[in-house]
Amino acid sequence: MGEFMKQMEVFKEKKIDFLLGEFFGYVEEAEWAIEAMKTMHLPIACSMRVGPAGDLSGVTPQECAIRMAQAGADVVGVNCNYDPFISLETLEMMKIALKEAGSDVYLMVQPVGWHTQEIRDDERGYTVLPEYPLLAVERGVRPPGKDKHGGYESMKKSSLDNQTDRCTREYWENLTPATGRKNV
Repeated sequence: MGEFMKQMEVFKEKKIDFLLGEFFGYVEEAEWAIEAMKTMHLPIACSMRVGPAGDLSGVTPQECAIRMAQAGADVVGVNCNYDPFISLETLEMMKIALKEAGSDVYLMVQPVGWHTQEIRDDERGYTVLPEYPLLAVERGVRPPGKDKHGGYESMKKSSLDNQTDRCTREYWENLTPATGRKNV
């Protein structure tokens, strides 16, 4: 929890109106962040990058929502790993569970802007799509900070197991984009 407390010092100094924690892959980490945010006595929103399969340790989205609400979040939801359809499906699962648990927290959703139906049941989200990373030298688009990494070669350093096979020119030259795959 100490790291979360250190990160909040600047927000305390700037007298912000609310706190938002997002992109958590494990509900336990979200709970730690919420616990730290509660010390600021401000409204708290917290979202996780989960789909119907749950978090990265297999905790269901229903349990994730309940645990974030019990930890003290005023708003709970999902973000940044699945498309609008899968994100809303997951949010509905959370909503039902929260209602059954007697919780009246607000809900939020921040989906990605592309289709991810083929990975609906993969808790890793869009990082398993063949096109990931979506911005790369090989695709002709460079993100801000482009001078800080070396394109597909930088993926050799990835902590994501499924990324190391993508660090060759051959992979990118032979990729079938989502619009050409049959199971999309």
